[in-house]
Amino acid sequence: MSYNKTGNRPFEFASKSNHIHIIKDPEVQKFLSQHELPKEGDEISLFDQYLVDIDYDVADSVEFIIAVDGGDTTVPVKSKFPSSTITFFQFGANLLKISEP
Repeated sequence: MSYNKTGNRPFEFASKSNHIHIIKDPEVQKFLSQHELPKEGDEISLFDQYLVDIDYDVADSVEFIIAVDGGDTTVPVKSKFPSSTITFFQFGANLLKISEP
């Protein structure tokens, strides 16, 4: 528990030392071992991820390609406790006809 600078009590931040028993718990350790941290930018090769080998017999029969992209934005509605946010999702689709340049 943290203290505010009131009366004779000194100002100090809340201690996190009691959290150590949670981190060392075998079930928590098991859970954490099944997950990994996100990769750094230089560890990701986005281009290779989307390469697809196309059988040319099938490629001749492809008339259209549909590409979908989207994103989201989260906005705070109320910042005081209990806080609230709202998230807006936006999607867009492109229809590409192979025969058009």
